[in-house]
Amino acid sequence: MHEQIEELLGAPDSATYAALLQRFGSLKRLEEGQRVHFHICERGYDGDTFLGNLVAQMYGRCGEASQARRAFDRIKRPDLFSWNIMLQAYSQCGEIDNAKLVFDSMPEKNVISWNAMLSAFSRHGMVTEAEELFDRLPDRNTVSWNAMLSAYATNGHLEKAKLFFGLIPFPLKNVVTWNAMVAALAQSGRKIDALAMFWAMNVEGVKANAVTFISVLEACVDLAVGKMLHAVIVNAGLDSDFKVKNALLNMHWKCGDMDGAKRLFDGLSNPNIISWTAMIGAYVQSAHLDQAIAMFSVAPEKSVVTWNTVIAGYAQNGHPNDAILVFKTMDLEGEAPNSVSFVCVLNACSNIPSLSQTKTIHEVAIECNLHETAAVATALVTTYGKCGSVEKAWSSFRHMPRKDLVAWSAMVRTYAQNGHTARSLETFHSMLQHGIQPDDVVLVSVLAACSHAGELHLGLQYFRSLTGDYGHKIPCKDHYLCLVDLVCRSGDLGSTVSLIEAVELEAGVSIFQTTGNLGEIQFEFETAA
Repeated sequence: MHEQIEELLGAPDSATYAALLQRFGSLKRLEEGQRVHFHICERGYDGDTFLGNLVAQMYGRCGEASQARRAFDRIKRPDLFSWNIMLQAYSQCGEIDNAKLVFDSMPEKNVISWNAMLSAFSRHGMVTEAEELFDRLPDRNTVSWNAMLSAYATNGHLEKAKLFFGLIPFPLKNVVTWNAMVAALAQSGRKIDALAMFWAMNVEGVKANAVTFISVLEACVDLAVGKMLHAVIVNAGLDSDFKVKNALLNMHWKCGDMDGAKRLFDGLSNPNIISWTAMIGAYVQSAHLDQAIAMFSVAPEKSVVTWNTVIAGYAQNGHPNDAILVFKTMDLEGEAPNSVSFVCVLNACSNIPSLSQTKTIHEVAIECNLHETAAVATALVTTYGKCGSVEKAWSSFRHMPRKDLVAWSAMVRTYAQNGHTARSLETFHSMLQHGIQPDDVVLVSVLAACSHAGELHLGLQYFRSLTGDYGHKIPCKDHYLCLVDLVCRSGDLGSTVSLIEAVELEAGVSIFQTTGNLGEIQFEFETAA
């Protein structure tokens, strides 16, 4: 490659430089792009507006915002394209504050500038900022409407997305617009609605593309409908698209047709790493672990996703030691683990549970600088908690830069499970003070903490708060079970029987099917009878 670059740059002109910069930027080949930039600087062309724009664009696409900025600053007469390229570079690199500074500093803006900033807000979950910017847009095109729709659809505002979709002028709705809604509905579990949106799209005459079919296949849980979609894909000429084929493979096993999934895989002339991983994952999710391992052992290449699939498969199917072994083998074979790898292997450690293994995995996470990411830190809290190391769990929780509901819930549960009722409740109240709204899971942990400590009146107070302070109009089954357990531990057998009868009537919960402490109460009832 280096020899080819040098040959091309033997007698360079602007067209050669431009073609190479665009190519290496698209491929994210930073080293080669830097070599071209070096040649441009040697010849004193780095101040040229045309080439300077392409250099900045190349660095932005390669994730090097600071180098893009230096290239931008060397342009003698930056034009509107220069500013837009710099705005997009910061956005692509996740530097939203710098993108906003560039946007505010632009001597002039066009619709591309506004859309780039709108897309940046959308990608970073800044829905309010996106709404405010959209309202200020002097001119809206299809990209503008799609960017705002994406902000709603990809950030959990599904109802707003549906309302906004209806407001988009019909001539401005394109396949991207429809795809955003199909994907949002599918990923939110609204599978029937996603399929309905797909058929409505066809009725409106909008031609589906590969992205459309990948999303709608994700929503398909009925094999008959899946086969119908397969026929539509063939008619659209997209059955040879690798991503669509992999989506079809996933659809078949999710619908219980493993033989169909395997036939699709075997029909691939040259299955890529994604296909191998999809088939291995299909076997794992269908509890065919032996077949998954057999495929894993002969896969011509493996990505971190492939390794993670097998680690998760072992952990989920009761083979935690094998999961840990695969994780260690992955490291030895030079595949760097990502945050998902650590979550999967920590799940395995918690199933043993093994404090020594957890500490070892923690050390590797620190080496990879992933120990403070939300997912890994939360997994560490949970795993240390199951190993009985409350202080280690607290240390991992305390050092998290940002704590979401899942992290707070893990810490509340850890204290509750280890008998630290007061600290569990203190953590819960601290969570509320940080403005985090509790969900069913964390409230179950709070009720369980009260139950284990015999705090009857306090537990009843929290239960009553479910329908008031915390906005849960209807307590869930687990809340009722915790309430019954709480009263059981009070020793008042008469009140317990009355409560069980009331709970079974109100919540449809069969208390006598539970185990543990409630199983002992069941025996007392049956004996008394």
